[in-house]
Amino acid sequence: MKVRLIVISIILLMTSCAQQRSPSGGPRDTEPPKVLMANPLPMSTDFKAKRIEILFDEYVQLNGVRDQVLISPPLIDEPEISLKNSKRLIIDLGDQPLTKNTTYTVNLGEAIVDNNERNVLLENVYLFSTGSFIDSLQISGQILRAVYNDPCEFCMAMLFKGDVPDSSIIGNRPLYVAKADDSGRFLLSNLASGDYRLLAFDDLNSDLRIDENESFGFLDGLVKPSILDSSGTEVRISKAYSSEPIISFSEWALDGSYLTLSVKGLDSLSDFRGTASQNVLFIENLNNVGDSVRLWFSPLLDEDDELIIDFDEGSDTLW
Repeated sequence: MKVRLIVISIILLMTSCAQQRSPSGGPRDTEPPKVLMANPLPMSTDFKAKRIEILFDEYVQLNGVRDQVLISPPLIDEPEISLKNSKRLIIDLGDQPLTKNTTYTVNLGEAIVDNNERNVLLENVYLFSTGSFIDSLQISGQILRAVYNDPCEFCMAMLFKGDVPDSSIIGNRPLYVAKADDSGRFLLSNLASGDYRLLAFDDLNSDLRIDENESFGFLDGLVKPSILDSSGTEVRISKAYSSEPIISFSEWALDGSYLTLSVKGLDSLSDFRGTASQNVLFIENLNNVGDSVRLWFSPLLDEDDELIIDFDEGSDTLW
């Protein structure tokens, strides 16, 4: 009887061992890397360092540094950016001179991700000043493509001195620069007080210079940065020698009774489609050229109606 019990025990033990599975690895890592320390410290003033070191709490890797990292004001020479021991980010500024009494913003974008799940660093902005304080003014707004009046995702917003002529702007580096998000919205932050020219463009080759094949546009007049929100600022861009029609202005009445519309590059506006076109009561010409009109609707439109304007090279939809 004792022998039989021993045999059964051995069989049960072997069966139990055979059913064991390898560990699942635990829950998925969703935590982004965190900054443990930086040298010099963020928000440093009277900055004179030749390089910046940032230490993270886990192993990280670089992700598209050329497209992601943006330094404003732009440097004369691009810094060398590398990792040491996979935990320490080195930004080597070299011996190039920095502008006196200027606040610099180093925006890492999504250039730092962790090794395991490629979680993106959230603490991705490093500030320093070569003067005695950090500038705190800002200008924000949205960049739109003038042809179709839609957001220009990841386009560049740039500031130049207010007294600089247009001929000196094209092809030269700006004082400040910021990249718009996927809805075309931008924020130029940590600016010094003064009058600036605001320009936006689609930087296809990431060189911060406007080329012939890149769309760009100026905001009329000069802008002053402030501590207040200026998100209503809109800059429309187009190619300098484009013959495509450009929607320069559109405004819906709040009650849906009319739409005021101006389109450059067309002799007249008459080709419309969409649900809103069925409610057009009459078209009022606002000038002798015929490229500015007001469309009156009856019955009144609601938020689901759309108006499609046909061009020779395509169409545009207004909601």
